[in-house]
Amino acid sequence: MRVQVAKCELRQLRQNAREGTKLLEDKKVLESRCKELQGTLEVVQNQRNELRHQVRGTWVGLGVSECA
Repeated sequence: MRVQVAKCELRQLRQNAREGTKLLEDKKVLESRCKELQGTLEVVQNQRNELRHQVRGTWVGLGVSECA
């Protein structure tokens, strides 16, 4: 009887260890994806700022003081 209980506990511990390892792997994947998205966000924000600057330059060139 004690052998069965010990085997059951061992299986449970192994399953918990596998789940813990899987969670760590998932965390690493999510962290790398987050870094990629932050990089993409930075690129898009820079593009937006450049376009704003270009539009303002066009307004000045056309003599428009402000966009409607």
